[in-house]
Amino acid sequence: MKPLIQKDSSLKLSSSLACICLLLPSTLWADSSEPWTGFYSGGTLSFSTAETEIVGNRFTYNQNRAVNLVQHDYQGGGIGAYAGWNQQRGYLVAGIEASLNADNLGSDLVFNSDNDIDQVEIKWSGAISGRVGFAIKNALIYAKGGLAFAKIRNVGGDVNGGVLTQSDAHSQDDILTGPTAALGVEHFVAKNWIARLEYSYTNFGRYTQANQDGAVPGSQFYRVNNGPGRRLSLGLAYKF
Repeated sequence: MKPLIQKDSSLKLSSSLACICLLLPSTLWADSSEPWTGFYSGGTLSFSTAETEIVGNRFTYNQNRAVNLVQHDYQGGGIGAYAGWNQQRGYLVAGIEASLNADNLGSDLVFNSDNDIDQVEIKWSGAISGRVGFAIKNALIYAKGGLAFAKIRNVGGDVNGGVLTQSDAHSQDDILTGPTAALGVEHFVAKNWIARLEYSYTNFGRYTQANQDGAVPGSQFYRVNNGPGRRLSLGLAYKF
């Protein structure tokens, strides 16, 4: 009878070890029933595209036409940082997040029929957003929306005889705001480390800008329509 007891004990020990091995992957990266609750911060690498349309009435860049239209399409990479807080209740996760991006996006110089130039640059941008998501174990599918802001620079000038003089050139910076929305997915890749893939959409709307070249009659103002900006970003954050 004694060998049978030892065999039974060995069987129980083996079963216990097997259970621990099966449960370990699900608890290794999430140490509570609400792993998404808490503060986090991280960084991103991104690729963005944007569109801008400039409309004027006989403004500097095309003095020979009654109405002028200049369109810009531009793209480029950037880096950023983000931080936020989540609260999880069952499968649902809600929170708030702030982000800041060094985009430094710039369109090509546009030369129109008068050989005048125009360029638009997005120096940096950021957003404050609320978000809501659905958690599936170590993964989170989320959507977010809020208010975006950016520093946008418009550079232009009246080229006369192939020469752009300082008196005929201007550069103006504006801080603009607009709505933003995003969809993304996150996943615990290690304990307290969360990777993300996100696609966002932003529109900074339109504004009227004064033309600094006052030599052209009727050219005091023109309108800038900042069309949609799109960003695809990869991020890695640490959850505290």
